[in-house]
Amino acid sequence: MNKKQLITFGCCLIFLGHFTALLIYALPKRFVPHILQFATYHYIVPQHHYNFKIFAPEPPMHNEIFAFREVEDDRLKKWINLNSYYISQHQRSRFAGYRTKLVIHKINSWAAFYGLSKTENDEAFYQSNEYKTLKKYLQFISQKNEGKIEVVYIKWQVKTGEKEITKFPIIDLDD
Repeated sequence: MNKKQLITFGCCLIFLGHFTALLIYALPKRFVPHILQFATYHYIVPQHHYNFKIFAPEPPMHNEIFAFREVEDDRLKKWINLNSYYISQHQRSRFAGYRTKLVIHKINSWAAFYGLSKTENDEAFYQSNEYKTLKKYLQFISQKNEGKIEVVYIKWQVKTGEKEITKFPIIDLDD
């Protein structure tokens, strides 16, 4: 095999690998083993992920915001919306890992929201595992182990403009 044939063979191999990864990524997840999902996800998402619509992506139906702020001596500080922060950081640098942080943030916020919606009262929420997870997460992202934090979850419907606001009970990091 001469040098030209070797280069052609290598290019074909790269081309075949790339389109195989795209195909595996686009297949329904129930047909693909987890290890292939993991490998193709980490290859496709940073550079090649896009919506597979031909002309225009589908507009989002709703926007979710999970925000928190510190409460000090009955003074409220500025709201912190980590969704916007992580998305802007990811758009600035695709390789810095902010997409993973955004996914972790969304998982924690959804778990906390659904944990709150399952409980009948604030005391039941304070006893739930979701509260303990949320408290650890808030300690991690706020870099504090003391103080009180107010948390709100907002679901905004894009078409109608309706906002559904869920306020959490005040979370005391001192406990």
